[in-house]
Amino acid sequence: MAEIRYCVLPVNTFTLKLNFADITGRDPKGWSCTGVLYNNIFYETTSDLRTAWEKPDFVRNTKALDGEFGASSRRGDDLPYEEMPVPASVATAQRYAVDRANNYVSWMDFTFYLGFDRDNGLRFHNLKYKNERIIYELGMFSMLDLKSKHTHLF
Repeated sequence: MAEIRYCVLPVNTFTLKLNFADITGRDPKGWSCTGVLYNNIFYETTSDLRTAWEKPDFVRNTKALDGEFGASSRRGDDLPYEEMPVPASVATAQRYAVDRANNYVSWMDFTFYLGFDRDNGLRFHNLKYKNERIIYELGMFSMLDLKSKHTHLF
């Protein structure tokens, strides 16, 4: 029987390593590439990268080759108790309740309604703690607004 191996080898590593892009807004026509990082050298534009690529002294990354370093299969002897099932806690009572008809959840001292739509994803409404509202509406779109600002991370 053949051994099953799971490969964590990066694919196509001889191409661009990291693109910097401005993708603010929903219209792809307004998106732009703000730079390319290749072989630890930052190029302001893709034209700069192409110009450097065509020079004879340009150092190209080699294609990654498969090896044992990229496998996640077991090596060596089994550890003690390796074949035993993992410990599991046994709950004596549920700590939550779900009303599927109204998309209502209560969990410990928290209560909230769930909502979902295509544009904004999962949203929480009327989030309360000990029956006191702490958030009226919370969703990924609230966080995306903060993350979509043009900031430099490096």
